[in-house]
Amino acid sequence: LDYVKAWKYYGSAYYFAEPITNKIFGKEFPKEVVLGVNAKGVLIIDPGTLDLLQEFPYSEIVTWGFSAKNLVFVVGNLVRSRKMFFETEEGVEINSLIYAYVNKLMTVGDNMIKDEGAGDMDM
Repeated sequence: LDYVKAWKYYGSAYYFAEPITNKIFGKEFPKEVVLGVNAKGVLIIDPGTLDLLQEFPYSEIVTWGFSAKNLVFVVGNLVRSRKMFFETEEGVEINSLIYAYVNKLMTVGDNMIKDEGAGDMDM
């Protein structure tokens, strides 16, 4: 099972989307892409070839937002970031899923910090 969990696509939920611009980060994107959302981050996949076009771990997603028909990701860091806009009918669902994954990662991170801090006090 660990072998399968290591796959980039493992546990992904898939959503069709149209990039607002066909060029993101200097890469040409097809008119329609598939967004794969999983516990590690967001994948952008070519639906025709199934090639992974771009991968964004949650550590690179500064923020994200949605409306009824659009989705935006801000990726990079606090000094330099870029926005990616997509048209999709599933913006609300994608937002909820990303929020749940990020919230879980933050909770796990907080617990690890608390555990490490408690261990330091035992010295």
